[in-house]
Amino acid sequence: MQKITEQIQRQHEEKQLQDEVKELEKQQVREMQEKIILEDLEALENKRKKQECLQEEIMRINAETMQAKERRLEEERQADMRDMEYLKNKMERASVYEAEQKHLKKEKELEIARLRARQEKAKDYKAEQDELRARRNQEFKDRDWGVSRGTSL
Repeated sequence: MQKITEQIQRQHEEKQLQDEVKELEKQQVREMQEKIILEDLEALENKRKKQECLQEEIMRINAETMQAKERRLEEERQADMRDMEYLKNKMERASVYEAEQKHLKKEKELEIARLRARQEKAKDYKAEQDELRARRNQEFKDRDWGVSRGTSL
């Protein structure tokens, strides 16, 4: 009977040992699962942080791109303004030049008209002087002729 008791005792101890081993294995499986879950959570957190960094980088690049585009548009707008100002000034200078040319042409025409009038006046004066001289000469000749006729008579 003692053998049976020992046997029962041994079986009981073996069962207890097996239960402890099973419990230990379960504990190890639970710890392994928790470790895997923690690693997965850590990996997800790392992935989220990387995505967040990537999103921030994308936003930074987009902001820089927008600023560059705005600067380029502003530079183009200023270049257009400079071009328009240049063309406006050029047209004003051309208009002033054209007005000066018209003024000079008008003054030249007036000067030519004054010269022609002066020439006409001089010509008329010369014609009057020539006529006066011719009349005097004629009178002188007539007197001379009368005097010479009177002396010859």
